[in-house]
Amino acid sequence: MRFTAHVLATLTAFWITTATPVALPQGNGGGADSCRTEPLTKATWTSLKVDDFLAAAEANLTTNNVQGLASSLGAPNFFCGLDQFCNAGQPCLPVSLPGWYALVAIQNYNSYMNSLNSAVNFAASIMSLEMPAVIADFWPTPVDDVTPMKDVYSMITLGLSVVPFTGAMAKAAAVPKAVVSFLSGQLKPPVPPNLFVKWSDVGVSISSAVKDYHAAIANSLKDTLNAEIQDATSGINSLLVGGEFLGVAQNFTQADMQANIIESMKLRSIALALQGQKAFIYRGEGCFNSNNDASKFCATVNGVEMQYELRIGDEERVDIAQIIVDKYGISKETFLQGPSTCFDEHKVQLFTPDILPVNPGAPCIFNLPVCTFNAETFPGRTIQENCRLQDIDV
Repeated sequence: MRFTAHVLATLTAFWITTATPVALPQGNGGGADSCRTEPLTKATWTSLKVDDFLAAAEANLTTNNVQGLASSLGAPNFFCGLDQFCNAGQPCLPVSLPGWYALVAIQNYNSYMNSLNSAVNFAASIMSLEMPAVIADFWPTPVDDVTPMKDVYSMITLGLSVVPFTGAMAKAAAVPKAVVSFLSGQLKPPVPPNLFVKWSDVGVSISSAVKDYHAAIANSLKDTLNAEIQDATSGINSLLVGGEFLGVAQNFTQADMQANIIESMKLRSIALALQGQKAFIYRGEGCFNSNNDASKFCATVNGVEMQYELRIGDEERVDIAQIIVDKYGISKETFLQGPSTCFDEHKVQLFTPDILPVNPGAPCIFNLPVCTFNAETFPGRTIQENCRLQDIDV
């Protein structure tokens, strides 16, 4: 398998120059002695009715956009954008309250978008380190027209999901609903329906996803900064509502992100490599020789003993399962029983969340098709033939 060294080298050089998602420090909200401020929290935003303040501000704008809003509040040099870090300054110097809180939130939104732009590079860098090794271990002669490109996009989104609106990046934390909603609604790069991952040279696919995500972030930020502030789709007021962006922004590094997502990214990469080979989980009642076989796992589910096996076609893949257990340290419960649990919870179909979970122990991050033993159809047919009768693509 080839891996484009020149592409990786070019991207690496770019990542080094943009490795810090700088967010200008805001201190603790203190300002002039005569300008008493409250903590930079959602509670403050709500108590001061900043949403109402912003809604009313539109009527007084000469230019109805973010720059026009800032200028009307007394900050004509408040310029936001990619690689531009607009600064709200100190309270009442020059912007009075509660307008200053609004500009702090806009500053944080702008810093967040710049952080996402860097996070794309961080996520792609981690993928470029992990995915070639996974392919070498599990799919030495890969096929390039089987895995939709949306699966590479979802892995970059996994990296973006750990970037907080404000505050520090929390390790292995559940992704806040507000972040999920923002990423799902504001940053969906268009993915051509017939575009597939180039597994034989995965760097090409990663580079393509990076380019598309950078474009999506740039367009989203530009649209919001230029939109009328009360526009329901792109207006800044709709993003700031409730004070989600009021707080103290903090920087993070690629190492911070890697600590959060590396295990989930490995699991997802392995699952995609196996999906590409039409691997599946075969399950049935009763446990037979599962303790010493890496490709089998036995568990009691709702009082019934169930056995799960990893297969490709009619073959048990003990060799693949052994690598998963020995080299990657992944439990049999995770890669054998886990897909079955996800399958049942989502109407017996292969399911992939829009935003992959950060926690590697969460359901559905390692998902494969699941086929159930059927005594009525089994006689005279192979396992693969029986599974196809269940509309399982194996």
